[in-house]
Amino acid sequence: MPDEKTARELGNKLQQIRREREMADIAHVSLESLFHRIEEGSVKDLNIIVKGDVQGSVEAVSESLGRIESEKVKVRILHRGVGSVSESDIMLASASDAIILGFNVAIPGDVVSLQQRERVDVRTYSIIYDAIEDIKKAMLGLLADEVKEVVLGHLEVLEIFRSSKTGLVVGGRVTQGRIIKGRNARIIRDSRVITDAKITTLRRFKDDVNEVTEGLECGIGIANFQDLRQHDIIECYQMETFAATL
Repeated sequence: MPDEKTARELGNKLQQIRREREMADIAHVSLESLFHRIEEGSVKDLNIIVKGDVQGSVEAVSESLGRIESEKVKVRILHRGVGSVSESDIMLASASDAIILGFNVAIPGDVVSLQQRERVDVRTYSIIYDAIEDIKKAMLGLLADEVKEVVLGHLEVLEIFRSSKTGLVVGGRVTQGRIIKGRNARIIRDSRVITDAKITTLRRFKDDVNEVTEGLECGIGIANFQDLRQHDIIECYQMETFAATL
């Protein structure tokens, strides 16, 4: 959670930007549309919000972004902070036409819903170089078709016990969307990503199932990870390819 000073700073920035853009109706910038908007002259500043799991990552990303040079557009770090992407980050990005770059941080389910409503471009990375290269390519109009993460749903771990026959048994409830067997799973604990793995099994009562939807409870198995704890969040996601549009 942001401290009082950070929350106040975000609120002040948001109010200022909203006043400046109160009468504007501008589509939000994204990496896919960036080059076209630069050529049109409708983008002079590329506003970026940087979030990371630790202060060192945030500072390293910000410094790398600051070294990007362009005659047509200036990269501007609008806000940076440690922790998961928050609703305040989404609203600030929406009001300021900014892109959010996250490093080893989670995006909570309610924040994903807000992001989709506000149509804010949020990119998550584990390697700083990849993020900087994506920004550079977008500025040059070289961004290829995008392979984008699509969050399918979230499950909260409610019970954990061990069986002599099956080993670790995990029970939980789908709190948002759907959980699908065979898809990627991100384990989130205290808003931090612990590991990425695959969903190997899903069971409803005694039946194996391929999918469990919101509101239902199920048993779940995660590949090569035995350290699940009560109240961990399992985020189910998949990678999809989208054509770049300029």
